[in-house]
Amino acid sequence: MRHTSHHLRVKPPDCGNSDAQNGWVCLNRHLDLAEYAVMTLVLGIDSSTQSNKAELRRIDTGELIATGRGRHPATSPPRSEQDPRAWWSALTEALAPLADHLAEVSAISVAGQQHGLVLLDSAGEPLRPAKLWNDTESAPQATAMVSSAGAANWARACGSVPVASITITKLAWVAEHEPELLDRIAHAMLPHDYLTYRLTGRVVTDRGDASGTGWWSPITGTYRPDLLEAAGLDAGLIERFPSVLQPLEIAGEVGDNDLGLLRRPSSPRAPATTWPGPSASASPSATSPCRSAPRVRPTRSARCRRPTRPAPSPGSPTPPAATSHSSPP
Repeated sequence: MRHTSHHLRVKPPDCGNSDAQNGWVCLNRHLDLAEYAVMTLVLGIDSSTQSNKAELRRIDTGELIATGRGRHPATSPPRSEQDPRAWWSALTEALAPLADHLAEVSAISVAGQQHGLVLLDSAGEPLRPAKLWNDTESAPQATAMVSSAGAANWARACGSVPVASITITKLAWVAEHEPELLDRIAHAMLPHDYLTYRLTGRVVTDRGDASGTGWWSPITGTYRPDLLEAAGLDAGLIERFPSVLQPLEIAGEVGDNDLGLLRRPSSPRAPATTWPGPSASASPSATSPCRSAPRVRPTRSARCRRPTRPAPSPGSPTPPAATSHSSPP
């Protein structure tokens, strides 16, 4: 199983809507010390198979401030399923010990498991429990796909050969065993995408998450209807998949959700990022002060470029310097 993370960054005080749309303009000016003083922490969230873990660190020193944990329901393969709403409850539980510090959060990085299948109806409610990456009930569907199209053809088309952990096999399992659900699917997404959806209200994903589904090509950067057909699925299901964000594209604004996480005059924003490990709070884009709003961007190509700021006026404090990062290969 691969693990990805979406990085969210809080919009600094007094950023207008035009700044929110640009994402860079807001920091292209001198921010005084009072503005920086309320944005001193970064929050890392790791939503794995077993639990949701949260960690707060100082943005300047990396000092650990507080941690929390909320457990997910236990699973037992071959059927490994969880109610997506349990992940949200676990996140709320994990953030409870951090409540006194959440007003100081300037950036959030959410790491999440890949490959699982989440099906939502038109109201955004789960149609069934999510099949996780380690659910192996779709092994017969995976075998049938490889037999019909060939392993080499699958690898050339999407970079993966179907096995039970790949998302397309799980959707094929639903089509075979629970066909009555297909017409009710409004959105088909991954567990990571579900958390982004709950935070922002938008159905989006990133290239890293999409590359593990079996229905998206990292070569062309597009969904492949022919792969759905090869799996015995209706090609029209593509219309129900998330939009795939580019590395620096904004995923959406964090809403007034029941976490009460970032209720402040300036709303945070979210970008889509894939990260190869669970250490969300340590990811470069989460800790760098060069972005003006939370974003969710695919991590392997995430970079933090230095915004241009006018020179500070005499006697005014100097804001922290922006940094530049290249993600690991």
